[in-house]
Amino acid sequence: MNCPNCGKPNPAKAKFCENCGTSLRSDHAVRTIRLRCRNCDGTMEADAENRILTCPYCGSRELIVESEAIRLEKLRAKQAQEEAARAEEEKTTRTFEKSIFRRVLIVFAIFSLIFSLMGFTTGYVLCGLIGLVQTILNVTAWLIGMHIIRTRRRNLPRALFLFGLLLTLPYLVLFGQSASGGLSRSSHRWEDSALTDLIDQPPTEGGQIFICSDTEFSMDVPRVSQSQYRDYVSSCEERGFTDDPVREGNSYTAFDSNGTKLELDYYEYNNEMSISMHAPLEIGELVWPTSQIARLLPKPDSERGLLYRETSDYLFVFVSDTPLQAYSSYVQRCIDSGFDVDYSRDKTYFYASNRDGYKLSVDYYGFQIMEIHLFAPIES
Repeated sequence: MNCPNCGKPNPAKAKFCENCGTSLRSDHAVRTIRLRCRNCDGTMEADAENRILTCPYCGSRELIVESEAIRLEKLRAKQAQEEAARAEEEKTTRTFEKSIFRRVLIVFAIFSLIFSLMGFTTGYVLCGLIGLVQTILNVTAWLIGMHIIRTRRRNLPRALFLFGLLLTLPYLVLFGQSASGGLSRSSHRWEDSALTDLIDQPPTEGGQIFICSDTEFSMDVPRVSQSQYRDYVSSCEERGFTDDPVREGNSYTAFDSNGTKLELDYYEYNNEMSISMHAPLEIGELVWPTSQIARLLPKPDSERGLLYRETSDYLFVFVSDTPLQAYSSYVQRCIDSGFDVDYSRDKTYFYASNRDGYKLSVDYYGFQIMEIHLFAPIES
Protein backbone atom coordinates (compact mmCIF):
# COMPACT_ATOMS: atom_id res chain seq x y z
CA MET A 1 0.00 0.00 0.00
CA ASN A 2 1.45 3.33 -1.06
CA CYS A 3 1.33 6.27 1.36
CA PRO A 4 -1.09 8.95 0.07
CA ASN A 5 1.27 11.61 1.51
CA CYS A 6 4.82 10.63 0.50
CA GLY A 7 4.15 7.74 -1.89
CA LYS A 8 6.43 5.26 -0.07
CA PRO A 9 5.26 1.61 -0.29
CA ASN A 10 4.10 0.08 3.05
CA PRO A 11 2.99 -3.40 4.16
CA ALA A 12 -0.66 -4.22 3.39
CA LYS A 13 -1.65 -4.43 7.09
CA ALA A 14 0.21 -1.24 8.09
CA LYS A 15 -1.96 1.40 9.76
CA PHE A 16 0.57 4.25 9.51
CA CYS A 17 3.28 5.13 6.91
CA GLU A 18 6.71 3.90 7.98
CA ASN A 19 8.27 6.98 6.38
CA CYS A 20 6.10 9.97 7.35
CA GLY A 21 3.58 8.49 9.86
CA THR A 22 0.48 9.39 7.86
CA SER A 23 -2.55 7.22 8.64
CA LEU A 24 -3.08 4.61 5.97
CA ARG A 25 -6.68 3.82 7.05
CA SER A 26 -9.75 5.98 6.26
CA ASP A 27 -11.64 7.29 9.29
CA HIS A 28 -14.96 6.24 7.72
CA ALA A 29 -15.21 3.14 5.63
CA VAL A 30 -16.85 3.88 2.29
CA ARG A 31 -18.81 1.18 0.61
CA THR A 32 -18.21 1.28 -3.16
CA ILE A 33 -19.67 -0.33 -6.19
CA ARG A 34 -17.35 -1.48 -9.03
CA LEU A 35 -18.71 -1.99 -12.53
CA ARG A 36 -17.07 -2.58 -15.90
CA CYS A 37 -17.64 0.06 -18.56
CA ARG A 38 -19.59 -1.41 -21.44
CA ASN A 39 -17.85 0.94 -23.88
CA CYS A 40 -14.14 0.49 -23.03
CA ASP A 41 -14.20 -2.25 -20.37
CA GLY A 42 -12.67 0.16 -17.83
CA THR A 43 -13.45 -0.04 -14.09
CA MET A 44 -15.97 2.47 -12.80
CA GLU A 45 -16.35 3.25 -9.07
CA ALA A 46 -18.94 5.22 -7.11
CA ASP A 47 -20.45 5.45 -3.60
CA ALA A 48 -23.27 3.03 -2.96
CA GLU A 49 -25.74 5.91 -2.63
CA ASN A 50 -25.02 7.19 -6.16
CA ARG A 51 -27.36 6.02 -8.88
CA ILE A 52 -25.22 7.15 -11.90
CA LEU A 53 -21.60 6.03 -12.61
CA THR A 54 -19.13 7.81 -14.89
CA CYS A 55 -16.22 6.00 -16.61
CA PRO A 56 -12.92 7.79 -15.86
CA TYR A 57 -11.43 6.49 -19.16
CA CYS A 58 -14.00 7.18 -21.88
CA GLY A 59 -16.49 9.39 -20.03
CA SER A 60 -19.53 7.20 -20.66
CA ARG A 61 -22.25 7.24 -17.97
CA GLU A 62 -24.36 4.39 -16.67
CA LEU A 63 -27.40 4.14 -14.37
CA ILE A 64 -27.16 1.66 -11.51
CA VAL A 65 -30.18 -0.62 -11.69
CA GLU A 66 -31.11 -2.56 -8.58
CA SER A 67 -32.07 -6.17 -8.99
CA GLU A 68 -35.53 -7.42 -8.04
CA ALA A 69 -34.00 -9.34 -5.16
CA ILE A 70 -32.45 -6.18 -3.73
CA ARG A 71 -35.70 -4.22 -4.08
CA LEU A 72 -37.67 -7.05 -2.48
CA GLU A 73 -35.24 -7.22 0.40
CA LYS A 74 -35.49 -3.48 0.97
CA LEU A 75 -39.29 -3.67 0.88
CA ARG A 76 -39.31 -6.51 3.42
CA ALA A 77 -36.95 -4.57 5.68
CA LYS A 78 -39.19 -1.50 5.47
CA GLN A 79 -42.33 -3.55 6.21
CA ALA A 80 -40.64 -5.21 9.16
CA GLN A 81 -39.62 -1.82 10.51
CA GLU A 82 -43.19 -0.48 10.15
CA GLU A 83 -44.66 -3.58 11.82
CA ALA A 84 -42.23 -3.23 14.70
CA ALA A 85 -43.21 0.43 15.09
CA ARG A 86 -46.93 -0.46 15.06
CA ALA A 87 -46.39 -3.21 17.59
CA GLU A 88 -44.50 -0.82 19.85
CA GLU A 89 -47.28 1.79 19.48
CA GLU A 90 -49.98 -0.75 20.31
CA LYS A 91 -48.00 -1.90 23.32
CA THR A 92 -47.61 1.65 24.66
CA THR A 93 -51.30 2.36 23.98
CA ARG A 94 -52.38 -0.73 25.96
CA THR A 95 -50.05 0.26 28.77
CA PHE A 96 -51.54 3.77 28.81
CA GLU A 97 -55.12 2.42 28.81
CA LYS A 98 -54.36 0.35 31.93
CA SER A 99 -52.40 3.09 33.70
CA ILE A 100 -53.56 5.19 36.64
CA PHE A 101 -52.33 8.26 34.76
CA ARG A 102 -55.06 7.79 32.14
CA ARG A 103 -57.75 7.72 34.85
CA VAL A 104 -56.26 10.78 36.51
CA LEU A 105 -56.41 12.65 33.19
CA ILE A 106 -60.08 11.76 32.69
CA VAL A 107 -61.07 12.76 36.24
CA PHE A 108 -59.09 15.99 36.11
CA ALA A 109 -60.56 16.87 32.69
CA ILE A 110 -64.10 16.40 34.05
CA PHE A 111 -63.43 18.54 37.13
CA SER A 112 -61.69 21.27 35.13
CA LEU A 113 -64.68 21.37 32.77
CA ILE A 114 -67.00 21.76 35.79
CA PHE A 115 -64.77 24.54 37.17
CA SER A 116 -64.86 26.26 33.78
CA LEU A 117 -68.66 26.15 33.66
CA MET A 118 -68.83 27.43 37.25
CA GLY A 119 -66.63 30.37 36.32
CA PHE A 120 -68.63 31.33 33.23
CA THR A 121 -72.10 30.84 34.78
CA THR A 122 -71.26 32.86 37.91
CA GLY A 123 -69.72 35.70 35.94
CA TYR A 124 -66.06 34.97 36.80
CA VAL A 125 -64.90 34.97 33.17
CA LEU A 126 -61.17 34.74 33.90
CA CYS A 127 -61.72 31.71 36.13
CA GLY A 128 -63.84 30.14 33.40
CA LEU A 129 -61.05 30.64 30.86
CA ILE A 130 -58.47 29.03 33.16
CA GLY A 131 -60.74 26.01 33.66
CA LEU A 132 -61.24 25.77 29.89
CA VAL A 133 -57.47 25.78 29.29
CA GLN A 134 -57.06 23.04 31.91
CA THR A 135 -59.73 20.96 30.15
CA ILE A 136 -58.02 21.37 26.76
CA LEU A 137 -54.61 20.42 28.21
CA ASN A 138 -55.91 17.24 29.82
CA VAL A 139 -57.92 16.17 26.79
CA THR A 140 -54.87 16.75 24.57
CA ALA A 141 -52.69 14.69 26.94
CA TRP A 142 -55.25 11.85 26.76
CA LEU A 143 -55.36 11.99 22.94
CA ILE A 144 -51.55 11.80 22.78
CA GLY A 145 -51.51 8.89 25.22
CA MET A 146 -54.04 7.05 23.03
CA HIS A 147 -51.90 7.86 19.93
CA ILE A 148 -54.82 9.71 18.34
CA ILE A 149 -52.47 12.69 18.26
CA ARG A 150 -48.98 11.48 17.31
CA THR A 151 -45.78 12.97 18.63
CA ARG A 152 -42.23 11.75 19.27
CA ARG A 153 -42.12 13.46 22.66
CA ARG A 154 -43.06 10.67 25.04
CA ASN A 155 -43.18 12.90 28.12
CA LEU A 156 -45.45 15.52 26.54
CA PRO A 157 -48.72 14.15 28.11
CA ARG A 158 -47.27 14.39 31.63
CA ALA A 159 -45.92 17.88 30.91
CA LEU A 160 -49.36 19.02 29.76
CA PHE A 161 -50.99 17.51 32.83
CA LEU A 162 -48.53 19.16 35.22
CA PHE A 163 -49.01 22.54 33.54
CA GLY A 164 -52.79 22.19 33.87
CA LEU A 165 -52.38 21.18 37.49
CA LEU A 166 -50.33 24.29 38.20
CA LEU A 167 -53.16 26.44 36.81
CA THR A 168 -55.35 25.25 39.70
CA LEU A 169 -53.62 27.67 42.08
CA PRO A 170 -54.40 30.89 40.14
CA TYR A 171 -57.94 29.57 39.52
CA LEU A 172 -58.58 29.16 43.25
CA VAL A 173 -57.01 32.53 44.06
CA LEU A 174 -59.06 34.39 41.44
CA PHE A 175 -62.26 32.54 42.30
CA GLY A 176 -61.78 33.30 45.99
CA GLN A 177 -61.19 36.98 45.29
CA SER A 178 -64.24 37.11 43.04
CA ALA A 179 -66.50 35.33 45.51
CA SER A 180 -65.42 37.69 48.29
CA GLY A 181 -65.96 40.73 46.11
CA GLY A 182 -62.34 41.41 45.24
CA LEU A 183 -63.20 41.26 41.55
CA SER A 184 -66.21 43.23 40.40
CA ARG A 185 -68.56 41.46 37.99
CA SER A 186 -70.49 44.60 37.20
CA SER A 187 -69.73 47.78 35.31
CA HIS A 188 -72.12 49.79 37.54
CA ARG A 189 -70.76 52.29 40.01
CA TRP A 190 -72.13 53.41 43.37
CA GLU A 191 -72.54 56.98 42.20
CA ASP A 192 -74.51 56.01 39.07
CA SER A 193 -77.79 55.91 41.02
CA ALA A 194 -79.42 58.96 42.59
CA LEU A 195 -80.77 56.73 45.36
CA THR A 196 -77.27 56.14 46.80
CA ASP A 197 -77.02 59.87 47.62
CA LEU A 198 -79.54 59.22 50.40
CA ILE A 199 -77.31 56.79 52.35
CA ASP A 200 -73.65 56.43 53.30
CA GLN A 201 -71.24 54.31 51.29
CA PRO A 202 -70.79 50.69 52.50
CA PRO A 203 -68.17 50.03 55.20
CA THR A 204 -66.05 47.84 52.87
CA GLU A 205 -64.97 48.07 49.25
CA GLY A 206 -65.75 45.71 46.39
CA GLY A 207 -68.95 43.80 45.92
CA GLN A 208 -71.37 43.47 43.06
CA ILE A 209 -74.04 45.93 41.96
CA PHE A 210 -76.99 44.09 40.40
CA ILE A 211 -79.41 46.95 39.68
CA CYS A 212 -78.42 50.59 39.33
CA SER A 213 -80.95 53.21 38.27
CA ASP A 214 -82.65 56.26 39.70
CA THR A 215 -85.71 54.18 40.66
CA GLU A 216 -84.09 50.99 41.94
CA PHE A 217 -80.72 49.95 43.39
CA SER A 218 -79.40 46.59 44.61
CA MET A 219 -75.94 45.34 45.60
CA ASP A 220 -74.06 42.86 47.81
CA VAL A 221 -71.22 44.09 50.04
CA PRO A 222 -68.53 41.55 51.08
CA ARG A 223 -66.39 41.20 54.21
CA VAL A 224 -68.79 42.98 56.56
CA SER A 225 -68.75 42.13 60.24
CA GLN A 226 -71.93 42.07 62.28
CA SER A 227 -70.87 45.16 64.22
CA GLN A 228 -70.24 46.99 60.93
CA TYR A 229 -73.72 45.98 59.79
CA ARG A 230 -75.30 47.36 62.97
CA ASP A 231 -73.33 50.59 62.63
CA TYR A 232 -74.48 50.91 59.02
CA VAL A 233 -78.12 50.47 60.05
CA SER A 234 -77.63 53.26 62.60
CA SER A 235 -76.10 55.53 59.94
CA CYS A 236 -79.13 54.93 57.67
CA GLU A 237 -81.44 55.83 60.55
CA GLU A 238 -79.47 59.04 61.04
CA ARG A 239 -79.97 59.78 57.32
CA GLY A 240 -83.75 59.66 57.85
CA PHE A 241 -84.81 56.05 57.18
CA THR A 242 -86.99 55.72 60.25
CA ASP A 243 -90.59 55.66 58.92
CA ASP A 244 -92.51 52.40 59.30
CA PRO A 245 -89.36 50.48 60.38
CA VAL A 246 -89.28 46.68 60.56
CA ARG A 247 -86.35 45.09 62.37
CA GLU A 248 -86.25 41.29 62.34
CA GLY A 249 -82.98 39.59 63.28
CA ASN A 250 -80.39 40.60 60.72
CA SER A 251 -82.90 42.39 58.52
CA TYR A 252 -83.92 46.04 58.55
CA THR A 253 -86.58 47.75 56.38
CA ALA A 254 -87.62 51.40 56.61
CA PHE A 255 -88.72 54.43 54.59
CA ASP A 256 -87.64 58.04 54.59
CA SER A 257 -90.15 60.90 54.74
CA ASN A 258 -90.54 60.89 50.93
CA GLY A 259 -91.38 57.20 50.74
CA THR A 260 -88.00 55.87 49.55
CA LYS A 261 -87.75 52.26 50.68
CA LEU A 262 -84.53 50.82 52.12
CA GLU A 263 -83.90 47.11 52.82
CA LEU A 264 -80.76 45.86 54.56
CA ASP A 265 -79.95 42.20 55.17
CA TYR A 266 -76.91 40.62 56.81
CA TYR A 267 -75.74 37.03 56.17
CA GLU A 268 -73.50 35.66 58.91
CA TYR A 269 -72.43 32.53 56.98
CA ASN A 270 -70.37 34.58 54.51
CA ASN A 271 -70.14 38.00 56.25
CA GLU A 272 -72.07 39.72 53.47
CA MET A 273 -74.56 42.59 53.55
CA SER A 274 -77.16 43.30 50.87
CA ILE A 275 -78.56 46.76 50.15
CA SER A 276 -81.80 47.31 48.26
CA MET A 277 -83.53 50.63 47.57
CA HIS A 278 -86.72 51.65 45.77
CA ALA A 279 -87.72 55.16 44.77
CA PRO A 280 -91.05 56.53 46.12
CA LEU A 281 -94.14 55.27 44.29
CA GLU A 282 -96.04 57.78 42.18
CA ILE A 283 -99.13 57.75 44.37
CA GLY A 284 -102.19 59.62 43.11
CA GLU A 285 -105.95 59.23 42.82
CA LEU A 286 -106.88 55.57 42.38
CA VAL A 287 -109.89 54.72 40.25
CA TRP A 288 -110.61 51.06 40.91
CA PRO A 289 -110.76 49.21 37.56
CA THR A 290 -114.00 47.64 36.36
CA SER A 291 -112.49 44.80 34.31
CA GLN A 292 -113.69 41.24 34.79
CA ILE A 293 -110.57 40.23 36.73
CA ALA A 294 -110.76 43.30 39.00
CA ARG A 295 -114.41 42.58 39.89
CA LEU A 296 -113.26 39.36 41.60
CA LEU A 297 -111.76 41.46 44.41
CA PRO A 298 -113.43 43.75 46.93
CA LYS A 299 -112.79 47.44 46.34
CA PRO A 300 -110.29 48.89 48.86
CA ASP A 301 -111.42 51.65 51.22
CA SER A 302 -108.67 54.05 50.12
CA GLU A 303 -109.05 55.97 46.87
CA ARG A 304 -105.35 56.78 46.59
CA GLY A 305 -102.76 54.51 45.02
CA LEU A 306 -101.21 53.42 41.73
CA LEU A 307 -102.65 51.12 39.08
CA TYR A 308 -99.33 49.65 37.99
CA ARG A 309 -100.60 47.17 35.39
CA GLU A 310 -103.90 45.71 34.23
CA THR A 311 -104.56 43.10 31.52
CA SER A 312 -107.30 40.56 30.91
CA ASP A 313 -105.43 38.00 33.01
CA TYR A 314 -103.32 40.10 35.41
CA LEU A 315 -103.87 42.93 37.89
CA PHE A 316 -101.14 44.79 39.80
CA VAL A 317 -102.21 47.64 42.14
CA PHE A 318 -100.63 49.68 44.95
CA VAL A 319 -103.17 51.07 47.46
CA SER A 320 -102.00 53.93 49.69
CA ASP A 321 -103.31 55.21 53.04
CA THR A 322 -103.68 51.61 54.26
CA PRO A 323 -102.10 51.00 57.68
CA LEU A 324 -101.56 47.48 58.96
CA GLN A 325 -105.01 47.27 60.58
CA ALA A 326 -106.73 48.31 57.33
CA TYR A 327 -104.52 45.86 55.43
CA SER A 328 -105.56 42.99 57.70
CA SER A 329 -109.23 43.96 57.27
CA TYR A 330 -108.90 43.94 53.47
CA VAL A 331 -107.27 40.49 53.52
CA GLN A 332 -110.25 39.16 55.48
CA ARG A 333 -112.62 40.65 52.90
CA CYS A 334 -110.68 38.81 50.14
CA ILE A 335 -111.09 35.54 52.05
CA ASP A 336 -114.83 36.20 52.38
CA SER A 337 -114.96 36.85 48.62
CA GLY A 338 -113.84 33.29 47.88
CA PHE A 339 -110.05 33.41 48.02
CA ASP A 340 -109.84 30.71 50.65
CA VAL A 341 -108.23 27.81 48.76
CA ASP A 342 -104.71 26.77 49.82
CA TYR A 343 -104.13 30.12 51.47
CA SER A 344 -101.17 31.25 53.55
CA ARG A 345 -101.33 34.30 55.80
CA ASP A 346 -99.27 36.26 58.28
CA LYS A 347 -99.10 39.88 59.50
CA THR A 348 -97.82 41.35 56.22
CA TYR A 349 -98.40 38.58 53.67
CA PHE A 350 -101.37 36.74 52.17
CA TYR A 351 -101.56 34.24 49.32
CA ALA A 352 -104.55 32.17 48.18
CA SER A 353 -106.59 30.90 45.22
CA ASN A 354 -110.30 30.75 44.55
CA ARG A 355 -112.22 27.75 43.22
CA ASP A 356 -111.83 28.95 39.62
CA GLY A 357 -108.02 28.89 39.87
CA TYR A 358 -107.36 32.64 40.18
CA LYS A 359 -104.30 33.29 42.37
CA LEU A 360 -104.10 36.29 44.68
CA SER A 361 -101.27 37.78 46.73
CA VAL A 362 -101.76 40.78 49.02
CA ASP A 363 -98.62 42.18 50.70
CA TYR A 364 -98.05 45.04 53.09
CA TYR A 365 -95.45 47.06 51.16
CA GLY A 366 -94.82 49.47 54.02
CA PHE A 367 -95.31 53.23 54.41
CA GLN A 368 -99.06 52.44 54.71
CA ILE A 369 -99.13 50.99 51.20
CA MET A 370 -100.75 47.68 50.23
CA GLU A 371 -99.59 45.70 47.17
CA ILE A 372 -102.09 43.51 45.26
CA HIS A 373 -101.35 40.91 42.57
CA LEU A 374 -104.09 38.84 40.90
CA PHE A 375 -103.38 36.19 38.26
CA ALA A 376 -105.87 34.42 36.01
CA PRO A 377 -105.52 30.61 35.79
CA ILE A 378 -103.14 29.29 33.14
CA GLU A 379 -104.96 27.48 30.37
CA SER A 380 -103.66 23.94 29.81
